[in-house]
Amino acid sequence: MDHLITCSCGIELKVSRSQAGQTIECECGKTIDLPTFRAFADLPVAGESKASSEPVSPWHGWRGPMMALFSAVFFIAGGMSLWFLLQSNAVNTSYTHESEIAAGNELLENYGPYELSLVWNDYESYGLGRKARPGFYLWNEFAKGRRSLSTTCGIVAGVFGVLALGVWLSARAHAASRRSSAAEPSGA
Repeated sequence: MDHLITCSCGIELKVSRSQAGQTIECECGKTIDLPTFRAFADLPVAGESKASSEPVSPWHGWRGPMMALFSAVFFIAGGMSLWFLLQSNAVNTSYTHESEIAAGNELLENYGPYELSLVWNDYESYGLGRKARPGFYLWNEFAKGRRSLSTTCGIVAGVFGVLALGVWLSARAHAASRRSSAAEPSGA
């Protein structure tokens, strides 16, 4: 990055940090001792308008933190949506009540009289037990809940993705307006 140093005659000269501590000659013939490397920070930057105190980057101010926040929420919610969708798809939901009844009937049809009497004795001794939902039903409910969570996270990711896109477009428009205003002649 180049800096400006002003000669006693009024001419501004461009110098770089690599010239720190050296001596240069002005167009008027005078020699100028350049400051040390540390003192270069006090010199004005070449090409920077002295009248403009507005930051050069459109990401300074509110745009930078908002873009970071919206992007982070977009990626986190999108990742969670994919994770829930993978969990939902890992569950076999093709097993239904009808499948359970058909499997039980097939099992009983293959039993002989002796096996059927053992099953009947077990029911007489232990009873049917506590009524509970079958495991396939619980897995189907789990998959349904994961699909719902995946949809919700997908919607959140979409909203924050649109917000991040809006901030990005705002920064581009801001930068373009700064470039066009800098290109206009100052006397106009």
